[in-house]
Amino acid sequence: MVDKSLGTRIQEIAIPIATALDLELVEVLYQGRGPNSVIRVTIDKVDGVGISECEQFHHSFSKALDVADPLPYAYRLEVS
Repeated sequence: MVDKSLGTRIQEIAIPIATALDLELVEVLYQGRGPNSVIRVTIDKVDGVGISECEQFHHSFSKALDVADPLPYAYRLEVS
């Protein structure tokens, strides 16, 4: 089951971070319930994305999620 309003909120948090890092936000998926939730983010850029870009986005996005606190429970964040 996917909560579309929560998925939209998560995407709204991700967009400015991707833009600031010169990345294209390809897809944001939110799946699962409660502590079994997974946020999967796919990013890209013209020359391709390496591990350092994934790490940088993950770190920034994770902090932004902590501040915005859209999920009242633990979740797994995956960036590729």
